[in-house]
Amino acid sequence: MSLGELVELDKKLDRASSNTILRFNTAYLEKLLAIADSKHVTNYTEESLGAFYTAKSGAKKWVEKNKASRPQLNETGEHIDTLLKAINNLERIDGTSETPIKKEDLYDNKIEVPEVEKVYSVNGAIKYFYDSNQDTPLAAMFESKMRLTETAGNKGKLQINLKPLKDQAGNSLKVITKVEYNNNGRFSEAKVIKREETTIKNSLQQEIPVVYPSVIELNVDTASNAQMNLDLTLHDGSNRPIPDSVALKVNYDGKTRRE
Repeated sequence: MSLGELVELDKKLDRASSNTILRFNTAYLEKLLAIADSKHVTNYTEESLGAFYTAKSGAKKWVEKNKASRPQLNETGEHIDTLLKAINNLERIDGTSETPIKKEDLYDNKIEVPEVEKVYSVNGAIKYFYDSNQDTPLAAMFESKMRLTETAGNKGKLQINLKPLKDQAGNSLKVITKVEYNNNGRFSEAKVIKREETTIKNSLQQEIPVVYPSVIELNVDTASNAQMNLDLTLHDGSNRPIPDSVALKVNYDGKTRRE
């Protein structure tokens, strides 16, 4: 073998060794980045997002640098530690907590990369329960623009904003305190994302404070435009809960992507 062939072979081995090492060094960081990319930033507080954005940006730049060149120093472990800490320190706006990611689980491949979710805006209509072609005054208690988070397999989470039914003077007359629905074959209560408080006058004209869910979440099948029946519990200032029902119709075909 000539000297030129030996030099070329050495270069090939060097490139192969370099690529193998780089793939190994950044594999866990890229997995962690995929987890970071699956996070919906609108769910978290601005205070906790600052470090998250910085860590994610730095990690992505490091991965790109490794693909484009051969850095002399390996900073992968540092980026893993920084991004892992930033992810675990994210604080949800709704006050709920998420299971922290353990570094050893990441290295032992015990962490599953979540399915990438896509967020859309959809239009929903609240109709009369017994005839979904008829309007109902209860529709005024629902925002028609709804937030849909969709994953693979036509699985989705539909967030609906609720509001009090008010008179012309702006006084609250009635609120929805509970929503129940058919959740994949099981009758269950809608998940409450946010609660607010208002006051309602009772029969003695006394103002009664009432806490109600202002944002709820339903599990939905986005492949079906069939109506979903919602069983409601209403509060009008009396001590007696008022049951009622409505039909929810959502146009999933007309969804528009949200940033």
